[in-house]
Amino acid sequence: MKAQLRTSSIGTARKIWVGANVSGFILDLDSTIPNYVFALIDVYRQGKERVERLSTNVPRTPTTTKPSLEKHYTAIPTSNIFANLTFLSGKVRLYSGTASSLFKSLTLNTLLELSDEQVLGLGAEVFNLPMVSVWAEYRATPASQKRMKATDHEPSILLFKSTVHSSQNTLRPTLLPFLNELINHVETRMRKVSSRSRPAVLTPHSLSIPSPPKEEKMESTSSMQICFSLRIDRSKLELTCQPDVNVVAGLYWESGGFVVNVSPGARNFSFSGSISGWTVGLKHGFLSEDCVKLDARNLGFSVNCAKTKSNIENSVSSISVVLDTELLGGVRFSRLQDVLCFKAVWLDRIPIFNNHSPPESANALRPTTYSPIDGQALGGLSTVILLRIRRIKLHVDLGQSISTIDLELQQTVFRTKLAGDFKELFIFIGNLSVIASGNLSGHARVPSCVFQTIRRSEGGLSDHSGRSRMLELRLTSGALVAVLESDHQQLLHYW
Repeated sequence: MKAQLRTSSIGTARKIWVGANVSGFILDLDSTIPNYVFALIDVYRQGKERVERLSTNVPRTPTTTKPSLEKHYTAIPTSNIFANLTFLSGKVRLYSGTASSLFKSLTLNTLLELSDEQVLGLGAEVFNLPMVSVWAEYRATPASQKRMKATDHEPSILLFKSTVHSSQNTLRPTLLPFLNELINHVETRMRKVSSRSRPAVLTPHSLSIPSPPKEEKMESTSSMQICFSLRIDRSKLELTCQPDVNVVAGLYWESGGFVVNVSPGARNFSFSGSISGWTVGLKHGFLSEDCVKLDARNLGFSVNCAKTKSNIENSVSSISVVLDTELLGGVRFSRLQDVLCFKAVWLDRIPIFNNHSPPESANALRPTTYSPIDGQALGGLSTVILLRIRRIKLHVDLGQSISTIDLELQQTVFRTKLAGDFKELFIFIGNLSVIASGNLSGHARVPSCVFQTIRRSEGGLSDHSGRSRMLELRLTSGALVAVLESDHQQLLHYW
């Protein structure tokens, strides 16, 4: 590692520049790491509670010393930090409980570093990281502005720009024990937290006690605006089923990037991305064609979450999702056994997909009944989802003795709005076309398909506004034309 550090101070501003190049690193992770992470969180939480208890017993500072403290606070220099980091390569080695025990027994007898082949032989998994470059920037708000009550000041800014260069990795089923043990440790911790945080029973006596008035505090603007961007170059990730069976599932990434923005106070959150192309495929190792393939081109999406206060007590949260893409795919039913093999080796051995949770976890995560007072305190939630798929084209091969089907949808729009007493669902398909060839052949075409439904709850009905219907349903389409043939004999012609 080679690093450079430079700092300069001008008046009340201080600038720090950091540059570093790392030739490589190795990170060993054990499946018990959640226990240590949660332990650090507990230490922070308990320490914060103890400091708060101590601060309540400390005598208040006399008003005569406040100006001097204020002057000392505003004299603190404002730090701006800039960092340029480059990691040329890296390895992450994931150990299950059994692999960790074997690793410790070997490292106690020798001081030599184990190679990747030796680590894989222990039952661990090795994930190779490509070259990563990071630009970090932190611009702090001057201390003089933090104590001001004005709202036109600029918040502190934390900026990360990272790039992950081309990479290629192949993961084996030996990764599953590490994931399962990791999930079990997290679930055990969540069950303990849920058992400790059960809501207390409210009594009429406790509700009648007025809360003490809150003291007015000087408004502080120490909240931060965070921006994180990630760009990933062409990469390839494969999941192999060997040594059980020679079936490989792969994710092939062309290029793309993501941007995360968090406003001060976490009142607004946005997550957007643009992907030029990515492909998911599943095939047998000895075959050139995929039995399942899905290709997304020119995908762009945006997720926005906002929380605004409608009045002093209630707040309204909104979530909006927008996506635009083009999908191409194919399925070969003659190679259905490859899909079943991948399901048996990978998916059936992940607890999340099996929903086999122990009885105690089911009881711990069971929803509790809250009092009406809690329900009044909750704000409204408005959700808007807009999905636009320019074209969907699927090729389904049912076998030579049956048929091959080409399904194509043009200009598909899915829109939904969920807001309190009003719920709407709208689906539009510009053109639906189905073409079949083989022993069963034919075609079908339906233009301008529209499905819309609006549902209102009893509280949202009002005869004065003309909206007295709880459910509205609209289903329209253009002319439907369908033709079905078998052995060149026409069986059906519908218009």
